Amino acid sequence: MGSVASAAEFQIYVPLTVKHGGQAVEVYMPQTFKAHGGLTGSALVDAAMSELSKVYADVKALDVSVKGATANIGVRDAAKTTDPATVDRAAGAVYHTLKAAGVSAVTLLKRPVDDNHFVRGASLIVLPFTAVMPPNRLKYGLVRFGAVVASANAFYKRLAEGDVEIRRAALSLLNGGSPAIKMALLERIRMFKFYDLAKNLIPRLTDPHIGVRLKALAAVKGSKNKDILKVLEDIVATDPSADAKILAVRVLVNAGENRYKRYLLLEKLKSGKVAVVLKAAKGLIAANEPKFGTAFTGLLLHVDAAVREVGLRGLSHYQLYSSMAEALANSTLNAGIAERLAKVVSDKATGAQQAKGVNWLVTKGSKLGALHGARVAGDKRVAGTTPALVTALKRKEPRVRLAAAKALSLLRDPAALEPMATLIRELKGGDITEREAMERFAIKIVEAQTLEQAIKISKSVDVTVRQLAIKSLAAKVDKHKMKVVSTLNMRMNDSDVRIRRAAAFALARIKDDAVARRLLDKVNDSDPGVRAEIAFAVANSTLKAAPAILVKMMSDSHKLVKRAAVIGLRLKKVMMALPKLKMLSKIRYPAVRLEVWRAIASMSTKGDANDFDMWSTDALYDKAPDIRVLAIKMLSAYPADQRTAGSIGGAVIDTSVTVKVAALAALGVLKHPNAGMEAARGLFDDDKEVKLAALQAIEKLKQVAVKPRLKEFLKREKDVELKQKGKSVLDSL
Repeated sequence: MGSVASAAEFQIYVPLTVKHGGQAVEVYMPQTFKAHGGLTGSALVDAAMSELSKVYADVKALDVSVKGATANIGVRDAAKTTDPATVDRAAGAVYHTLKAAGVSAVTLLKRPVDDNHFVRGASLIVLPFTAVMPPNRLKYGLVRFGAVVASANAFYKRLAEGDVEIRRAALSLLNGGSPAIKMALLERIRMFKFYDLAKNLIPRLTDPHIGVRLKALAAVKGSKNKDILKVLEDIVATDPSADAKILAVRVLVNAGENRYKRYLLLEKLKSGKVAVVLKAAKGLIAANEPKFGTAFTGLLLHVDAAVREVGLRGLSHYQLYSSMAEALANSTLNAGIAERLAKVVSDKATGAQQAKGVNWLVTKGSKLGALHGARVAGDKRVAGTTPALVTALKRKEPRVRLAAAKALSLLRDPAALEPMATLIRELKGGDITEREAMERFAIKIVEAQTLEQAIKISKSVDVTVRQLAIKSLAAKVDKHKMKVVSTLNMRMNDSDVRIRRAAAFALARIKDDAVARRLLDKVNDSDPGVRAEIAFAVANSTLKAAPAILVKMMSDSHKLVKRAAVIGLRLKKVMMALPKLKMLSKIRYPAVRLEVWRAIASMSTKGDANDFDMWSTDALYDKAPDIRVLAIKMLSAYPADQRTAGSIGGAVIDTSVTVKVAALAALGVLKHPNAGMEAARGLFDDDKEVKLAALQAIEKLKQVAVKPRLKEFLKREKDVELKQKGKSVLDSL
């Protein structure tokens, strides 16, 4: 066999005694030795004889001469020509070693000999016929095909004659062999001389393994058989492999099926020239043939961005969301194209595919991508996204964490409670706004459960989960008022202040003046958290004394109580508190200060000329981003004031992305001749969200003066999505 003769391991045969059938029998057994892989002919014979003489000294009495493919075994000492140990035992070892070295014919003392000449038999290798099919060739050994075992020479003779047993063995393996075996047989299919080759090839054309299908397609090259052509048409229509489609198209076109010529564009997708690939891809999209869709998957991994882009376009055009979802699992996919792919899948796919798109966005996507994915997960209640959303709770961007939490609240999966509770604890001492929002979303999950389930959750070993469950009970008051109020009043006496706070939180949200009056009994509670909830209860009531109580509580020494009182004053619009609120607008606690400004905004008259400076200076330059965003909103109420565009425009270069985006949104609806140029400052920001907001503002304003800035942006920008948007905006001006 060619592969054996070219290997680094070669065989020699040595007489050894072995147990066979319970009897001791001496046979020639193969042993291996290492030699140069390129050894053949006399050089290999010399190496083999040298190795044999090292392990079996008796062969030294023999002399071997090689001429072409024939070898003669002679005896060095004439006296030993009749010695069985020499001319039978030793000569047999040499004979089998020579045959293993590729010698075709052997003579002993000038007389031809074969396997039957020697007393001892030999243990020969038996290989399956699939391993010795040409161009491989077994020089010495046995070949098995089906139930038949034959010598190598006999096998090759029968193969050349189209032996029926070999054909049966081949067909059996074509039907039930491994993909590797099937592929090996298909490469040599014509050697078996099948009477009806087409009949035996057709089933392989639809084999589940793509490698087998490709080998079968190669085997039908040049065929004009109608049955084969029909199967090829089906391959073009339904096979997921672009390579299979290309091979099928070649055969069809060669058979005169000219309507398939345009399918040859598939082959051009493999061109090394980007221009050729792009032209072919656009042609395939224009053809609007669903059969072409899967060919675009491979383009997603192309080194050229334009080719990746057209790959995405093609898959989107043919709505191959399943293929797109699978492509997201490829870690080598370009991040930019992967995110856009995930967006399409999350927006347009359904079921498990949609979940894959969402999961990629919230865990691996950019900030904007993650926000998009979380929004889709919540709005569409996408099943299978809870684990990914829980992972997103650990992301560094606060807005993403909140978006993930909101989505989890809409999915109502209790499995998210403990991870959310962990994050709430981590946020303690940090941003109170984020923590409160996170709590609201977690509470929504418990609210979606039955009262019995909520009470069960309120007994969790996780104290934060217990708090959340207790806080959720307020939502059950309509159907279970007595039980809920009784449970909460009992919890107000808990030794753990955190539980008392949670109970006060829930009671404060029950619209019942009697509940509020009972809570007022604890207005001097030592815990500021409880006092803060009492302030909320008062704001939530219809008590006549509520405004005065809230104004008084605004003077509480603790920031939590102050904040709650200010929120209450805003909700009740207690106008008499406005002067005092303005005095508190510079309080050092950001969370309190934000609520103060919100209350002022709620009680102020929008567009009041007397308040412009307050919003454009004090509020717009506050350290808290949320207050600056509020200032921008209030300044938008002064569209006729010439100072407005400049004031809001200055916020376009703020340090906070949220403020920048708010400023750009405000500029987009501001009818001022300079609004467009102010918005253009956002085109050169580092953040994609800001750039996108700037483009949207410019698009709404439609001010021609911005064109030069847009053109400069398009020259500099590298993000494909932003460039596309920029070109669209420029065209609209």
